[in-house]
Amino acid sequence: MRRSLGFEIALVAALALAPWGEGMADDSPAPPDSTALARLAQATRATLNAASRPGPLRVGEDLTFEVHFGMIHAGEAHLTIRDVQGPAGARCYRLRSVARSTGFFGKLYDVNDRIDSRLDSLGLMSRAIEKSLHEGSYHHEQKVRFDYGALRARYASGDTFDIPGPMQDDLSAFYVARCLDLRENTVFYLETHSNKVNYPMQVRVYGREVIQTELGDFQCLRVEPRVDRGGIFKARGGMMLWLTADARHLPVRMRSKLPVGSITADLIAIQPGSAP
Repeated sequence: MRRSLGFEIALVAALALAPWGEGMADDSPAPPDSTALARLAQATRATLNAASRPGPLRVGEDLTFEVHFGMIHAGEAHLTIRDVQGPAGARCYRLRSVARSTGFFGKLYDVNDRIDSRLDSLGLMSRAIEKSLHEGSYHHEQKVRFDYGALRARYASGDTFDIPGPMQDDLSAFYVARCLDLRENTVFYLETHSNKVNYPMQVRVYGREVIQTELGDFQCLRVEPRVDRGGIFKARGGMMLWLTADARHLPVRMRSKLPVGSITADLIAIQPGSAP
């Protein structure tokens, strides 16, 4: 599966939980184990049922990140809750992530990626996702709609795939994770769909750490999203998040490992938004 440096930048910046699944899906899944899958399905339902609504989600929130590859300034990214749209009972947050390479790095490798997601404000499940990825000579457009009546993920290309129930996409999973009761040494599960694959995501919360940024020092929880592949528990990491330990659960730092070095996105500006 294609895996570029530019993609990693977009990944970390967008949190587009893409690395949480897409970058870890290169191993063959273990044979399905119906008992283990049933337990995971129960755990994912419990996670959604317990998540707060609206929690820390605020319309107009715009988070700006500075992205580095090692010591090199590589780009800038935004995570935005644009607005809430739709009739009563089907209102959705419109989420957007944008990542762009800048400066000298941008001249070497041009990145201009956008991911849009619609997150059901009541059910906290993805209704649709749209990706527009432009990285060097690589260009990719993708639209997916989740049809919960038929339990199908429907791609604009015409492909359809079975889904087991409420799903998260590359971007919505991040915002739903912020709605969880994150405490030290806790574990949550989210059912996620990305690039034609369903996979349970484990969200593991470790201890507290103080993260120093341009905006000051933040007391944070270190959070690691990991992927369960198949019925036999097999998790792979690679992404680490530092979310504020207060009710906002703001992402202060995001880091993704590379074969050589890592990509880090640090929060540099906060536009808080208002309650929906």
